[in-house]
Amino acid sequence: MTTDTEMEFVPPANPGDKLRRVLIIQFGPMRCFLEGMAASAYIRRTHRSAHITLLTEPRFHEFGKACPYFNDVEVLTENTKAFVLKKLKSAKYEMLYDFQNDKESLSIGKSLGIKLQSSIANGVSHTYRAFAPIEHYTRRVADQLFCAGIAATDGGHIKRWTEAERPRSDFSWIRAAFRNSPRLEPAFFNLYEKYALIIPGGPLDGTEASWSPQKFGQLANKIAEAGLIPVIVGNPTQGQAAQKINTICEKAVNLISRADFFQIISIAQRAQFFVGGETGPTYLAASTNIPGIVLFRQGWSQEDEASLKTIWNPRTRLGELAPKGGNIIANTAENIDTIETENVWQSILGLNVL
Repeated sequence: MTTDTEMEFVPPANPGDKLRRVLIIQFGPMRCFLEGMAASAYIRRTHRSAHITLLTEPRFHEFGKACPYFNDVEVLTENTKAFVLKKLKSAKYEMLYDFQNDKESLSIGKSLGIKLQSSIANGVSHTYRAFAPIEHYTRRVADQLFCAGIAATDGGHIKRWTEAERPRSDFSWIRAAFRNSPRLEPAFFNLYEKYALIIPGGPLDGTEASWSPQKFGQLANKIAEAGLIPVIVGNPTQGQAAQKINTICEKAVNLISRADFFQIISIAQRAQFFVGGETGPTYLAASTNIPGIVLFRQGWSQEDEASLKTIWNPRTRLGELAPKGGNIIANTAENIDTIETENVWQSILGLNVL
């Protein structure tokens, strides 16, 4: 439904391919980085001839270097911040797209003094404005591109992007970037049969409980009994959890700390499905559009039912932050570890992939 605000708002014109130097800021977490990369494809399309630089954090450096959207990648750390910002300022960028939109990135944008800027900051040339108080996080970059004067289709009419038009991750360039390297094949990890991904863990801030390794192990056994190989991927911090899962399910293949960013994407693309906690690699798997189960902390009461109507209301954590991709089923509870293994197994059966 189009609101009066959307109909009245006309974004400033975008200079398009007239620009020669463009800067993009995108750090983490993973879900935000993936959205920023999806949006960056449209920045490259808009500024085809420009030298585009990505400013990011160390863990995304290799991805940015390989990605065809960027000519250069700068990494920001506490030790290099002064040097990097001085280098960026001397580069005389003509436009900045700040997809991070947090206190640090806005401060960077202000200090660089770039004439044309797309961010939530007041007074910049292309201020990003929200059209609803709370929406799913994937709407934000779509609205920011619209506010920057970028159409969903090349040469198309400038209007607010629909849900069907929102930027989506495209990893089709990875195999070409690495010349179809054998290391991107499942066989590199001796995966010759059908497999499913197990992604343990939760947010790194430790504010939320994770599903226990014991339950992941029980689920891995069910997956193995169904004729699939359970493959464990995730953050290096989940190494001990993966070992516990392996103890319970000896048929599971543990790739934590063995598979890099690009290998996880390639492995996910060929998986039958994934089961993951609320953690970055789960968002990464979901972005490849395979079916999956996400274990998400979300309470739900009669009062919530009366006021919000649906658990997918954007005012809930689930409605605002759940991964999007292919066919995804969410298993929710106020305490994630109260979700029973059998309930998750029934959700897997509901995917119709076995």
